[in-house]
Amino acid sequence: MADNEDLREIVAEDQEEEWLDEKLDEVKKEKANLEATFKKLQHVLCGKERKLLLAQKENEELKKLVEFLKESEICRRDVERLNFLIIICR
Repeated sequence: MADNEDLREIVAEDQEEEWLDEKLDEVKKEKANLEATFKKLQHVLCGKERKLLLAQKENEELKKLVEFLKESEICRRDVERLNFLIIICR
């Protein structure tokens, strides 16, 4: 009888080990998927940050241009149009 019980215990341990190995494989696959997604999101974020920095630089240049035009006594209507364009560009 003891041999049968030992065999059942061994089989149960083997089944549990197989189940754990399957779960470990699933977790590894999910981890790989999450890492790939993270890398893609990081790449997208870097692109967005670059675009934001360029837009901020452009915005500063437009502000300087508006100030220059105001100092140059360009007609008020033109300055207002430029201000409107700056608002639209944001």
